[in-house]
Amino acid sequence: MTSEIQITSIVNDILKVEAIEEAFSCVLVHHPNNENEKITVWQTELSSTMSNLSKEQQENAVRQFLTMAAAMTNHKRLQLLLSLLENLVTSNVLAARLVCECILNCDKLQYQLEDFWIECFVLIRHIIGGVDYKGVREIMKGCKEKAQTIPARLDASIQPQLKALENVLEYIFDRNACLLPGYFIVTEIQKAYPDGKNWPHWKLAKLLSNFVESFRNTAQMVSIVGHSKMLPVVEHTGYADLINPWVLDTTTLKFSLKGNLPYDEDLLKPQTGLLRYVLEQPYSRDMVCSMLGLQNSKNNVV
Repeated sequence: MTSEIQITSIVNDILKVEAIEEAFSCVLVHHPNNENEKITVWQTELSSTMSNLSKEQQENAVRQFLTMAAAMTNHKRLQLLLSLLENLVTSNVLAARLVCECILNCDKLQYQLEDFWIECFVLIRHIIGGVDYKGVREIMKGCKEKAQTIPARLDASIQPQLKALENVLEYIFDRNACLLPGYFIVTEIQKAYPDGKNWPHWKLAKLLSNFVESFRNTAQMVSIVGHSKMLPVVEHTGYADLINPWVLDTTTLKFSLKGNLPYDEDLLKPQTGLLRYVLEQPYSRDMVCSMLGLQNSKNNVV
């Protein structure tokens, strides 16, 4: 019996409703103790089944579980299924990263399925604390990709879905949560949206841009304020420590800045004026070679 068939059988047992119970649903009184006993039995059965599967089989089983959960039209039933899945993570039967990635890769995770979308992101918010920083980075990317599927024009029916996704990103960005180093987050944002444009969704623009701006002071600490407007004294640049601030990338002629931090825009532009100024100075060959990282030899022509 494959893992998908096993999970399908268990979920069908969970969702099964007796004919008499369905007929008299409006007058039946459900006792909490009986319901808790049933949930405990289902949880034990799921745990036993998942524990005996390989990682690949667990992934297939979780996908099948999510597919069946997405088909639920009863909100309480949906919450029950996802709570069982959450308990599998908290009891270390399933890895938190595996469940989060299965959710984000699920074909049924569409904003049109409002209840399923919201409950899935609530589940991710609950279990993401058990994911390592590399996994959190992938989850962050997945959330941004899902945000792109939401229409730019929001109406009241879509706002709860976006808010659920936004809550996950806010938790990832929370430095006190210690899910992912802030420098890694700002690096991913700067790589994906280098000009601060084309955000995954306009509703998330403030969250992302504010986080990037929080590193503005750090960028100033590791750069020279007004560097683009300064000019070197060529005669006094024979020392390596004096050359370093003027080193340029040989391809772009931009300053060699470390990291994807929100540096001042002037520092990110090609420094053609700086190079032209140095070339105009007498005896500037040594400095130009040092600035561009070229070998200084008699064959160099400057």
